[in-house]
Amino acid sequence: QQLSSRERTQALLKVAQNLFTRFDNVHVLLREIMQEARMLTQAEMCSVFLVDKVTNELVAKVFDGTLVDKEEINSKTAADKGREIRIPINKGIAGHVAMTGKLLNIKDAYSHPLFYRGVDDDTGFITRNILCFPIKDDTGVIGIAQL
Repeated sequence: QQLSSRERTQALLKVAQNLFTRFDNVHVLLREIMQEARMLTQAEMCSVFLVDKVTNELVAKVFDGTLVDKEEINSKTAADKGREIRIPINKGIAGHVAMTGKLLNIKDAYSHPLFYRGVDDDTGFITRNILCFPIKDDTGVIGIAQL
């Protein structure tokens, strides 16, 4: 179902409003922005991974539109339970975007040489395509977002 121009505008206004009313809790703000982006793009799933410079990993803070906690995972139901998902920063499309700071739009994830199946294997989700872009501040890439 296609969103009308009015619906898209209203969704963007909601995101802008959240920026000003939820700025005290960045994780809640990230979740709400990604939920709106997911709806606007009609994506099946969305996630935000932040860079952990100590461990050289990407750490999921929003996965499929929900916040995740700090508990480490090693189970196939990790995303369902809201547990933390970690991937090495040098793995996959997300790692490539984090390292280069450049957006990637992949039409067929499983045929792309950078695709890392680890998260799909852990969650049971089958990724078809990915729009992955860096999140930056003054120091460089601090995370990535995927739709």
